[in-house]
Amino acid sequence: MYFNSNLMKPVAKTEWIRQNEGADYWDRQTQILIGSHLVFRNNIQIAQERSNHSAVSPQVSLLQKSPSSPVTCHATGFYPSGVTITWQKNGQEHHEDVKIRELLPNADGTFQKTSTITVTPDEWKNNKFICVVKHQGKNKTANEIRTNGGDSVSIGIIVGAVVAAVILLMVIGIAGFKVYQKKKKLGPNTSTVDSATSLLS
Repeated sequence: MYFNSNLMKPVAKTEWIRQNEGADYWDRQTQILIGSHLVFRNNIQIAQERSNHSAVSPQVSLLQKSPSSPVTCHATGFYPSGVTITWQKNGQEHHEDVKIRELLPNADGTFQKTSTITVTPDEWKNNKFICVVKHQGKNKTANEIRTNGGDSVSIGIIVGAVVAAVILLMVIGIAGFKVYQKKKKLGPNTSTVDSATSLLS
């Protein structure tokens, strides 16, 4: 049996199945095959729309947590998924201490991929390193690092200020408690002296 999409019904390939199955069987098969046909046609349409999806170029940036951390070349927001990330050192391809990470999907249907290179701060400073991202026959490059070093200094200053404030509050609290204790000890004597003075007056 096969489904004739022009007639929108199943057609028996052999005479014996046509003769041995009743109308209920043919109605059931017709409904099942029409549903399958519609799903298949819809899937074909979706596949055609996706293949006609226009290419989206990647956004490329270099990231580094600290001067001693590896440099990461991050390509994101590209479609379709085929992308190549390479490194150049002084205009020549460079493969030493390079790691390519796996391709990951983004929530919007685009993709992202990273590659890291491990170099010393002096080696980075004294040479010209470039990350080259090839997508759909076009190259995008990046050679300026965005570092998080400034953020970590700010966090260090904030933590230091908080610790100093806590210590200051503890000192003030202890001093206040000691003054309170002294006043408590002097309290009854002071009130007795005040009472005697008021009686004498």
